[in-house]
Formats: sequence, C-alpha cells, structure tokens
Amino acid sequence: VSLFITLAGPEIYNILRNLVSPRTPSQLSFEELKTSIEGYYNPAVSEIGERFIFHKCVQKPGQFVSDYIVEIKKFASTCNFGAFLESALRDRLVCGLSNDNIQKRLLSKQDLSFTDACKIAIGCELADQQVKMMSDQ
Repeated sequence: VSLFITLAGPEIYNILRNLVSPRTPSQLSFEELKTSIEGYYNPAVSEIGERFIFHKCVQKPGQFVSDYIVEIKKFASTCNFGAFLESALRDRLVCGLSNDNIQKRLLSKQDLSFTDACKIAIGCELADQQVKMMSDQ
C-alpha cells in the first residue's frame, strides 16, 4: 500500500484521502484503494440516464436509416434491457424515424421484429432515393 501511495503521487493521494475520509489511505488495503480510485474515475452508469438518452434518440435530418440503427444500438448497449432489447430497439426505430410513410408502413405490420423493421425501413428509404433520382433525370 505504501509503495502504491508513493508511486501514485500527490494528486492521486489527495483524491484518495478525500475519498476514504475519515480514514487515511494508509489504513486501507490495496484492493480498497483500487476500488475507491476506480469508482472515482469510472463512476457507475445510471441505467435510468442511459435509457433516457436512448428514448430521446430520433433520426436526425439527413441521417440515413442504417446510421440511425447503428446509433440506437450503441445507446441500447448501456441500457441493460436484457430480454427486452429487441422490442426496445424495434420501438425506438419506429418511433424515432423522421419519415412518416416508413413509420406508417412499420406500424401496419403485425408481430414486427427489429430485424424485419430494419430491412423494411432501409428498403423504403432506398426506394425513396431511387424514385427521387429517377424524377430528377
């Protein structure tokens, strides 16, 4: 412990001293010091906060559906959805899409999986782009 405290330097020592007060760092084991400093530098993630971010995520103007899917998957990875993950992703995809026509198409489907929702949304977006390209010519 004393070697760790010495090698950590004065800045880390001051942080540790404040974290473990009223005890002193030298009164703790290496594992206790390690846990304290890890908790300080890597605070526990708030599940509610992460889910808040996930549920506020909507497709940005000009963002491709495929990029939006990647974004919601990234946000979902820290939400601890467990068995609810596929449903949460599907719902966020449908609710967060900026294209009303794609939303309507997805909402009309019974027993829609996240995978199928992704395929349909990407397919509709590609079809819209192709129609736009053909009408521009």
